[in-house]
Amino acid sequence: DAWSIWWCSRPLAIMHVINDDGSNAVKLTSLEGSIGRSSWSPDGSKIAYQSGGDIYVLNSDGTNIVMLTDNSGKINARDANPFWSPDGTYIAFDRSRDTDPGGWDIYVMKSDGSNQVQITSGSSAVNPDWGQ
Repeated sequence: DAWSIWWCSRPLAIMHVINDDGSNAVKLTSLEGSIGRSSWSPDGSKIAYQSGGDIYVLNSDGTNIVMLTDNSGKINARDANPFWSPDGTYIAFDRSRDTDPGGWDIYVMKSDGSNQVQITSGSSAVNPDWGQ
């Protein structure tokens, strides 16, 4: 079975995909700012990633970039570490609010960015993952 590998080159945050045998390297897009943790959707059609304190999703061919969270105007607010649910309908992520810049909590949202729900409270929780 062939796999695809996603990576980001620095300093321009250029996103790439390549086959696991080193063939077919494709530049997906160039973004301003840094790229943090990313996560493939379970069906391989999308990549969720962190950039500039927000969570985005794009198609695995580099098209259709969608901002799922928006922290513009919030000095210390930041969303990070997106991770897809096993069925691809939700994304879990970390959130730090500008009212508590040192505190992090886990949130879950639908894969389109709607219905953002706080799961933990005041726990400094980070790096969510899904289990069974």
